[in-house]
Amino acid sequence: MVKKVGTYELESKIGEGNYGIVYLGKNSITKEVIAGKAIPMKNPNPKLLKQMETEIKVLKASECPYIIKLHDVLKTQNNIYLIMEYCGGGDLENYVKSHGKVQEFLAQRWLSQLVESFISLQEKGIMHRDIKLANILLTSKDDNKCDIRVADFGFARFLNENSFAATQLGTPLFMAPEIFNNEHYSFKADVWSLGVLAYEILTGGPVFVCRTLAQLKKLQQEEIQFPDYLSRDARSLIRDMMMYDHERRPSFQQLRGHMFFKPIYNITEITSKSIAASPEVHMDDLEDSDYELIGQESPEEIKEEDKFEDFDEPIVKIEPQYGVLASKTMDLDYKVEHICEIIIQFKNQTNQIISNAVCKYTNEKVQGLFREAEKIADDYSLTRSKDIMFWELYEKIQRMVIESAGAYEKIVSQLDYERFFLEVKEDVPRSNKNMDGVKRALNLLEVAIERHDCPEVLKQQQHDMLVLYKDLLRRGYY
Repeated sequence: MVKKVGTYELESKIGEGNYGIVYLGKNSITKEVIAGKAIPMKNPNPKLLKQMETEIKVLKASECPYIIKLHDVLKTQNNIYLIMEYCGGGDLENYVKSHGKVQEFLAQRWLSQLVESFISLQEKGIMHRDIKLANILLTSKDDNKCDIRVADFGFARFLNENSFAATQLGTPLFMAPEIFNNEHYSFKADVWSLGVLAYEILTGGPVFVCRTLAQLKKLQQEEIQFPDYLSRDARSLIRDMMMYDHERRPSFQQLRGHMFFKPIYNITEITSKSIAASPEVHMDDLEDSDYELIGQESPEEIKEEDKFEDFDEPIVKIEPQYGVLASKTMDLDYKVEHICEIIIQFKNQTNQIISNAVCKYTNEKVQGLFREAEKIADDYSLTRSKDIMFWELYEKIQRMVIESAGAYEKIVSQLDYERFFLEVKEDVPRSNKNMDGVKRALNLLEVAIERHDCPEVLKQQQHDMLVLYKDLLRRGYY
C-alpha cells in the first residue's frame, strides 16, 4: 500500500499538479506528514521541466514561513520527487467555493501574510507572476489555526533591482494591464494580481465578469464595483493594489502601512524573522477521511548518490519552443488552458447542432478549429480550469458559422451559443441578459420557420429552445 522513496513513504494520491501527481505521505523516521510530487522522467516535456527547475530554485532560495517549504528533491530511475510541506486546508480557490467570502478579520491575517511573503520574494529578486487563488494553500481546515502558504512557482522570474520582465504569461483574469499592453513590468504586476485575489476572497466572486480579452482590458480601466458590505479600508486597499497606472500603484512594502492592516500590525510584527516555523504534523494526527490509500505499489528505493545536492544545472537542455498561438496577444504557458477540457466535453453536442444546420464546407472548417484547439491543448498540457481564452476560440467558431451561412445558420449558432454559455459558464450571474437571449432566439425561430423550406429541423431547434427557456425559469434566471 506504500511507495517508499528514500526515507519517505507515499501513501495516497491527493491531487495532480501542472507537471506531476501529488501524494500524501510521511517521513518514516520523524513521522512528519509531507506532500510528495512525482514528476515522470520518461518522455519529459521540456517546458514543464523548465518550470519545475524554476520552482526548485525559488523554494531553495526562500526563507519566508508563508512560502511552501521544500524538504527534499529526490531522483529515481523513473521519477523526480519534490518532498514538500503538507497543507491540510487545501487551496483558497476551493475554500471560497465551499465557504463563500472570507470574513474581513480573517482576510486581514491571510492578506498580511501574503504581503510578507511577496516582500520576502522581492528581497531575493523573485517575481511570482501567477498569483491566483488556486496557488495559495491553507495549512489547516481550522480557520483559527490556519495560515497561508504560497505555492506553484513554475512561472517565477528572477529580477535584479533595475531589471524588468517582458514575457506575457500568467492567468488572464489576474494579469496586470501592463502585461496586456506589451510593456515591461516589474514586481508591481504581482501587486495587481494580489488585488484581484483580495477582491475575490473578500466578496466571494470575481472582480471582472467577462468572456473575451477585449472586454477584460476595457474593464481593467473602469471603476471597480464593490458590494455594500465591504468596509472602506478594504475598498481602499483593493483600489490601491489595482491602480491601472503601475507607476502610481503601491509596492508590497508600502502596503504594510495601509489602514486595512492596522489591526494586524498593531498586534504583532508579521515578518519572516519573527514567525516561528509551523509545528510539524504527524500521520497519527490525521483523520481517516483526510485521505484514501492507493493500491499496492512496488517500493521505489533510491540511493544516497541519487539525491540532488545542487539543482543549478538543468535536468535537460531546454531549446526554445513555440506553440500554436505564440504570435497571439499572450504567450501563456497554458495558453488556452481549458479549451480542450470544455470543447471535448461538449463536442458531440456541438457537432450535432452544426451538422443539422451548416453546409458541409462550413462544417469542415469548424471541425478544423476543433482539431486546432485539441492540438493546442496537447501542446500546453492543459488543466481543468476555465478562463476567457475558451470564449475567444468559441467566438471565432461562431463568427465562421455566421459568415459562411445565412440567417438559418445564424439562428442555429445563437442556439448553440446560448446552450454553451449556460452549461459551461457555471458562475454566470443571474441577469436579464440570459432570458433576453433565449427570447430573442425563440422569436428568430418563429420567423425562420415561416420563411425556410426545411421546418422540421427548425421545429426541433425551437422545441429545444423552449425546453431551455422553461429550465431557465425553473432555475430562477429572470
